[in-house]
Amino acid sequence: MKNYRLGIDLGATSLGWSILELNEKKELINLLDMGVRIFPDGREAGGKKEPLNVTRREHRGTRKNRDRYLHRRVTLMNCLIENGMMPDIERERKKLEKND
Repeated sequence: MKNYRLGIDLGATSLGWSILELNEKKELINLLDMGVRIFPDGREAGGKKEPLNVTRREHRGTRKNRDRYLHRRVTLMNCLIENGMMPDIERERKKLEKND
């Protein structure tokens, strides 16, 4: 009965593999096949060492910060309304905002 062994080498931007045929004593008989797959490292060509998703991450961070800011404002306004420091009616609140 023939035995086979699959060898895998996982690198940062590559995947190497080989298939070995072994005898019953687990000794190498034959190297059946081998290969490598190379993946792009996610950086732009031209010498930049910055990953491609840096700008996407910066925009996402900006959106998150703005959403958090707006949520804090809504929470503060609701707290002021509940404690009677701001009127319930939005039209009256807008008049007070103009007074600064």
